[in-house]
Amino acid sequence: MPRSLRITKIAATPVVVPSRADSIMSPELEDDWSKSPGIGKSTGLSTAKLAELPKYILRVETDGGVKGFGETYRDVSVDNLRRNARALIGNDALDLQWSALPIPHDREYDGFELAIYDLAGKALELPVYQLLGGRCRDRVECSMWTGRRTPGDAGRKAFEGMQRGFDTIKFKCNQHDNVSAWAREVQTRCGPDMKMIFDPNQRWDPYDFAAEEMQKLKRGGFNVLGIEDPVDRKKLTDYRKLREIGLNVVLHVALPYCAYGQRAEDALAGLKEDALDAFNFNGGMAKFVELANIAHLANKPCWHGSEVDLGLLEAGYVHASAAAPACTWPSDIFGRLVREHDLLKSPLTFDGKNIRVPTKPGLGVDLDESAIETYRVAAGIDLEAT
Repeated sequence: MPRSLRITKIAATPVVVPSRADSIMSPELEDDWSKSPGIGKSTGLSTAKLAELPKYILRVETDGGVKGFGETYRDVSVDNLRRNARALIGNDALDLQWSALPIPHDREYDGFELAIYDLAGKALELPVYQLLGGRCRDRVECSMWTGRRTPGDAGRKAFEGMQRGFDTIKFKCNQHDNVSAWAREVQTRCGPDMKMIFDPNQRWDPYDFAAEEMQKLKRGGFNVLGIEDPVDRKKLTDYRKLREIGLNVVLHVALPYCAYGQRAEDALAGLKEDALDAFNFNGGMAKFVELANIAHLANKPCWHGSEVDLGLLEAGYVHASAAAPACTWPSDIFGRLVREHDLLKSPLTFDGKNIRVPTKPGLGVDLDESAIETYRVAAGIDLEAT
């Protein structure tokens, strides 16, 4: 192991990796985020446009020669990336508190956390999951995913997922969608064992509308695993009442949306109100494990959420999920199915619906430099330079 891991340079490369044809929405539909509180700006106003927003590949260099790599979420602030780099450069990575880096815990935090864990794991010759407490599983279950669809397309995409080995499909939906018709088509094409998650992103507000949609699904006898954020997530009393319908209600705690008021404490509030059956958590690796451990203590399952990301972030999701006993529901780790590339030399390995947890030191994955050059949209940025 190098005697020193003093951080000497951090650079960022902007990339845009488009979505694959037919991977997000039926072409005749447009997504509408107008009723989703505090979400529109961060998603470019439409699920269909999420892949058009730039991401940054972070490269952290040390005087010991060990490098760590990270990936930001889409649509982040370059000024904040510079702020974080200046705070970290000069520190020895092995002296940092990896679970609480000395930078603001905002949307720009997680990419740096990813890179620091990666280089620390490489230096210590340990996979990142070991730095997070050790793995409790060697495979992480995942779901098929898609945005809004026509009923026929919903059944077709579910069948495509089933052919790949998935037994759960997650749909984005809004107030205009006949999700019972989607569910009927899924059951017709795939049989009764294909589970469904519907995620309105709070757009089934008010309570009466959400209750009616959920009652239709309940009466239809469809295999619905959960309804995620059906109404405004601040209305936890409505969440508790919706649980009485008999379908699982899921609260999404998304720490990258901290600018819109989402906090880790929201998980405690949901439990105190008895407002949920399961959680979708996403955020940094250390925070995910912390939140998942709260769910575990409360005997609630969770899964790892995402923003339809590239390979570095998704590798981080896999490590964090492997270290979290409560992460037993299928996670949102499917970027390679949606985007043209994940920017890895070798993609994360699927066995049917399960991703194998990388076991090499650090994140256990390697960047594909030729792919980064293909999808780079501007020159790399030395984040310390003014």
